[in-house]
Parts: sequence; C-alpha cells; structure tokens
Amino acid sequence: MLRTRWHKVLRDLWSHKARTILVVAAITVGVFAVGLVASAKSILLRELDRGYQASQASSARLYTDPFGDELVERIRRIPEVSAAEGRRTLQVQVLLGADETRELVLVAVPDFSDLQLDKVFPVGGDWPPRTGDILIEQFSLDHIQGSVGDSITLKLDNDTIKEIHVAGLVHDANVPSAGISDRAFGYVTVDTLDELGQGDFYTELRYRVTDDHITDKNFILATNDIVQEQLEKSGRTVYATDTPAPGEHWAQAIIETLVMLFVLFGFLIMILSGFLVVTPFPPCWRSKSSKLAS
Repeated sequence: MLRTRWHKVLRDLWSHKARTILVVAAITVGVFAVGLVASAKSILLRELDRGYQASQASSARLYTDPFGDELVERIRRIPEVSAAEGRRTLQVQVLLGADETRELVLVAVPDFSDLQLDKVFPVGGDWPPRTGDILIEQFSLDHIQGSVGDSITLKLDNDTIKEIHVAGLVHDANVPSAGISDRAFGYVTVDTLDELGQGDFYTELRYRVTDDHITDKNFILATNDIVQEQLEKSGRTVYATDTPAPGEHWAQAIIETLVMLFVLFGFLIMILSGFLVVTPFPPCWRSKSSKLAS
C-alpha cells in the first residue's frame, strides 16, 4: 500500500513538472527569506546597539544663547549629570558647480582627542583635525563628491564663500547616512569655526545623565529642568530641547518595522505556496498535462 501511494505521488509530481518546480521554489524562497531576515535582524540590531553604546550618546540637547567652557564646567558639576559638552551646529552649502549645491551639517567639537559625548571615530586620514581642516562622515563623502586630501568650497549662511581642506573620514553612529537624509555631515574644531568667521562659541549644550538612570525618561526630563534653570540663571534663553528615546538608537524602531514587514512577506510566500499544493489545476490544465505525460 505504501509503495503504491508513493508511486502515485511521484507520478503526479512528474506529470505536473511546472507546478512542482513552482511549489518547491516558493517554499524555498519563503523559508530562506524568513531565516535570512531573522538572522539579519539579530546581527544588525546587535551591531547597531554596540556602535550606539560606544558613542556615549547624549541624553538631551539644549539650544541656547552663545556660551563658553565655563558654563559647561558648571553643568558638569550637577550631581545628575555624568558628562557635558558644548557643541555648535551650522547648516552650510557645499558648492559642486555653478548651479549645484549640497547641504552640509557642520558640527564644531570642543576637543577631538577627549570627546565625552556623541563620539565620532576615525576611519581614515588625519586625526585629530588641525585648524582649517574638516572631517567628513564616511557615508557623506560621495554625497559631496569629494575625497580625502581635496579642498571643498563652502557657502555660509551670510553668503560668504570659504575653502576648507578635507583631512579625513570619521564614523558617527548617531547620524543618518547622506543617502537617507540628503545631507552630509562634517566635523571641525571650534578654532576652525572661528577661522571661517563664525565665532568661537557654542550654542548647543549636550549632556548625559548618570549610568544608573541612562534609560529613565522621567529622570532625564527632570534633569532637563535643572540644566535649563542653570542656563537661565546665567542670563541665557533656552530656545529648544531635544530628548531622544533613552538608551535606544534613533534607527532601531525603523529597522524593527522593516524587518517585521520582510518576515511577514516571507510567511505570505509560504502560505501562498501551500495553496499551490492543495489547489487542483483547472480541467484544461489537467488535460494538457495528461497529454504531455502520455
């Protein structure tokens, strides 16, 4: 009985070769897709979190009137704060031709040799950069059509044109690639910013809470109030605050959503292949298959 049953199965499979190949291919693709996406998710999120943790991402950013290192030292003495730094971010244009420009986010860093927050890591070229040099995020170099060792032309917000030397490449885990954001990211010293005619001050205070509260949103918001009070006591106005999801990379939710969709598509492929198994051919297909088998 068993031999007869398997003989019929093999004969049916051979009689409908196209359908058999289609079913096997669909099931294979579905299983492969689900397994591949599940493995990729595990690796991707692990490496994403590793880079995020290594960067010592700031808990919050407060945008205020210009300030210097003295105010940063005052914020560092707050018990709830483990590290604080001043930064300045400018939106400039990279001139590629007569009528073509690309947006560049220019970040002024106080000390590349002793970064406390939102660390960037050298990939190639000079480190740390000298005054008059710029470091480009590695996934931004193609966007501005530059290369290490070249000079790029910047158009500042007051329409001033400046040349700056590309000294090297860095990796910043806390910014999106230029292909996603349609803007490049570059890093300079405060002295370079002053040389570009933009002054040697900060307008952005970044801080990180103590490690035992690093994922506590309520604690971070309460610390925000303390830091803001100190800034206002110094005679400055806080114009905006940015408090990202604590302890989580900015792209984590996006990646998890994409992975979920890919897994869903994989399961749908397997379900559809199951319909191919249980659904009989139309009579006209069966007659053609019978003629081909004979």
